[in-house]
Amino acid sequence: GRFRAAPRDCRTVAFERVESLWPVHGSVLVANGVAYATAGRSSYLDGGIWMYGLDPATGKVLSESRISSDHPRGDEGKLGPAEMNQKLPQNATAAKPFQAPDLSDAFSMQGGATTDVLVSDGRFVYMRTLRFDRQCVRQKQMGRHLFSTSRLLDGHENHRSHWMIGTGDFSRIPVAYSWIANRPGGAYGSHVAVPYGLMLAFDEQTVWGVRRVKGYTLFAEARKPTTLEDEPQPDLRLAPKPVPPNWDWSVNINMRPRALVRAGSTLLIGGMPTLATQRTSPETFAGFEGRKGGVLQMFSAEDGPTVSTTKLATPPVWDGMAVAQGRLYVSRTDGVVECLSGGAASR
Repeated sequence: GRFRAAPRDCRTVAFERVESLWPVHGSVLVANGVAYATAGRSSYLDGGIWMYGLDPATGKVLSESRISSDHPRGDEGKLGPAEMNQKLPQNATAAKPFQAPDLSDAFSMQGGATTDVLVSDGRFVYMRTLRFDRQCVRQKQMGRHLFSTSRLLDGHENHRSHWMIGTGDFSRIPVAYSWIANRPGGAYGSHVAVPYGLMLAFDEQTVWGVRRVKGYTLFAEARKPTTLEDEPQPDLRLAPKPVPPNWDWSVNINMRPRALVRAGSTLLIGGMPTLATQRTSPETFAGFEGRKGGVLQMFSAEDGPTVSTTKLATPPVWDGMAVAQGRLYVSRTDGVVECLSGGAASR
């Protein structure tokens, strides 16, 4: 069957193609026997974003809601830009967001939202930092979950882009840049107190991730379980002195990672060979561009040593690996889906 998530048939041109004003973004999330999907781009545009809970077998609408935001109105702030600049440390943030009526910045829109891949913690459904119950009703209280400060489908490795397991409750974030966020003691009196990295994998006890620290570093850290009774804490907190180490272990990886997945006691990372060290070489960016093929490395999830390395014809796309029933599925940059199992591969 089919279900048209758009409120009506109205189309536009985006990225040189014709599509609905309310496209369905990302993957459909199936949780607790319900298929969840959203249609739209922004809560500020075209009436907002429509969210549905559907019967996976029939497409029948079980619940729905609309997320819309009024354009902000209000005073422009009591302090002028010159006064604000005197009060704000360089590189922490800028004066202009404080002058905006909704006090928004690049990391939080203070009530507004754009779409992303939906995720669930088993109890609630999340779209970016917004929390919904199983009937698609938006919740006032935020919850800890996996989200991205840009988009979960954004693999450009922007210096402000991180995956995090937190609430996303920050607004004036003082640690947006990697060179600030990756400092052991944080910066400007704050540090990221929740797990974060370029990409993450996790279970109830542990978070594994990759960060850009003198190349790429694979790490593991303990994950504190949460319950409905836990008092929510901010993602950014005062930096203790001294800052205790939060990694159980870490290892440098000799590759550019593009996908990370855990299978039992094994971590699988797919990516590209390292770049050439000589910048004048014509092959300097061959690995970055995927012309040197791909590589799949397996690590012990217990303590990090490399288990094995396998060559791939081309690298996987961003977050393009999945494990099911003892098989690894790799979505490659050449458009091929490859299945690996016990050393054998098929397409």
